[in-house]
Amino acid sequence: MDVECILKCWLGGSFTRVHFSEDNCSSRYQFFLETWDSLERHAPQYTRRILAENFERTLKQTKNASLLYTDGDVAVDSEGIDFNALNEKAAAGSLIS
Repeated sequence: MDVECILKCWLGGSFTRVHFSEDNCSSRYQFFLETWDSLERHAPQYTRRILAENFERTLKQTKNASLLYTDGDVAVDSEGIDFNALNEKAAAGSLIS
């Protein structure tokens, strides 16, 4: 669920269910997407690093940290990842430790 949608649920001081939908959230999504696109254009090295760190953090949090390293404990890029193994783990429902 979108953080802003969650905040809207508590806007009046008590919880009120707000439906998370394209109608009430797409404008904010579009805003953040355009902001990210601008950041990618103006600071491509920075955004690539953010994506790489998020990718690594995600693998570590989903019991797949071993996929991040070669025999010499050198971090690898996505070409060193066994995506079939990841998909099999997802299908088995065993992502989160």
